[in-house]
Amino acid sequence: MQDVDDFLRECKPAKTGKQSILMPYLAEILELKNRGYSERVVLDFLLQKKGITISQQSLNRFIRSQIAKNITPAAESTPTTEQLHSKVKNEKTVTNQQNIEQSAKSNEPTRSEAPRAERAGIRRWPSADEIDLSKLY
Repeated sequence: MQDVDDFLRECKPAKTGKQSILMPYLAEILELKNRGYSERVVLDFLLQKKGITISQQSLNRFIRSQIAKNITPAAESTPTTEQLHSKVKNEKTVTNQQNIEQSAKSNEPTRSEAPRAERAGIRRWPSADEIDLSKLY
């Protein structure tokens, strides 16, 4: 046991948090992606200008992880898409309720209030009373 303790005191543990070889070029990579360039073009840029060869899968994973890290603090202050959609939905609901109230005030019958027989249409199915069963067989 003594030998292990001596060894651990002499040798410091290696760093567990490795930095990606792409980290120094993060700004350039994200700039290319924001301008709409594909990952294939970014890979060509890294090979020709920086001398770095990596797989497209590794580049994709690096970009996604960096975007996720950058978005997390900003997401707390900005409203989510669901919050924006619910706000729009609530506004539409209020508008629809106002329209319903206005139409209820008018004395004209709406289309849905018209009797079914009066609404002619090419896709209107005959009722059970209108079908002659003797003609079916």
